[in-house]
Amino acid sequence: MNTLAPSIDFDDAAALISADQSGYLRHAATSGAQVRSVAESVAEGALRPLSALRPRSLIVLARRGVAIAAMRLVVDNVAHRVGFPVVVTHQLPPWSGALDVVLVVGDDPGDPVLVESVDKAVRWGCEVVIATPLEGPMRAVAASRTLSMPPRVAVPESFATAGYAAVLIAVMQQIDEHALGFDLRALAEMLDHEALRSHPQRELFENPAKALAGRMFGHRVIFSNGSAESRAVASHGSATMLRVGHIITADADLRDVVGAYSGLSVASLAADVDPIFHDPEIDGGTVDAPLRVVVLTDSHHRPDVERQSALMGSVAEVTSVEPLSPPVFPSSESGAPQEGGPPASELSHLGEFIVLCARLDLAAVYTQLVRSH
Repeated sequence: MNTLAPSIDFDDAAALISADQSGYLRHAATSGAQVRSVAESVAEGALRPLSALRPRSLIVLARRGVAIAAMRLVVDNVAHRVGFPVVVTHQLPPWSGALDVVLVVGDDPGDPVLVESVDKAVRWGCEVVIATPLEGPMRAVAASRTLSMPPRVAVPESFATAGYAAVLIAVMQQIDEHALGFDLRALAEMLDHEALRSHPQRELFENPAKALAGRMFGHRVIFSNGSAESRAVASHGSATMLRVGHIITADADLRDVVGAYSGLSVASLAADVDPIFHDPEIDGGTVDAPLRVVVLTDSHHRPDVERQSALMGSVAEVTSVEPLSPPVFPSSESGAPQEGGPPASELSHLGEFIVLCARLDLAAVYTQLVRSH
């Protein structure tokens, strides 16, 4: 038996759905709903008190990998557009005070460090926004003294990247409404469109998440960022493959990967080796699986990234969102697909990266499912 071959066919929708005992396919498809729920909370006035503030800084408290990566993704792309510094840290700095806004992001309302930080922030006069479930110890210290933005769409934290990013975008825009002009509802539509394209009933050739998972299957994978702005996306890809796909991958800058590529042995890159014919007692140690470099970028940087990646030939897989393609969305009334959607100009590079994170989550789910039997 070739253990590198999938146990379930990527195009066997019934088998994929049956194997999804944890409901990961559904969770991974809720990114649009998470972003839309944040937009609804903002429309209802959850962050309205922030509009009158001109803070010294925005302090973002995040303690776990998904929340930290989502915060870094937003900060790396748009923090330079706002008129105040944005600090991402794991606990409240001692210099915090009444001139600062504190955003708390995570899924654990009992985290003692976050709870203590919120208690200090309130006592020190900070304006505090809580984007964690408002229950347990967090509810006790927050009470009515903070602004509440608890997640309305409950998902495992592995799939909460889009929702976390949307909260930080919303807070930044509420403080400085002219700085970003980011349309969260348009982003939600694009995420829904990505989930629709990656539905398990869509075949491999028209399903971007399945296609990505299929090209990585049986390979040693390196996620590489094509620009400084996409560094957090590469880290997210590696982390979600470990958490959800249960495979070990690496992440590194594209220049580092290209520089090291010539030093890799020819044997480790051989794509024609079939382990079924390999006898370790006769042939020695097993040959390494072939290498796949998944280069993550946006539409703006893609031409330059493709030129750099060409040095690695077919080993490199340049992946980005296609914002210029006319999206197809399900109708809100009949459920039938309809052409249209937000113009490409409404989807900034940050939006593309958030959609790309959702694609990576879905690819990780498919990777886990095809190996599950």
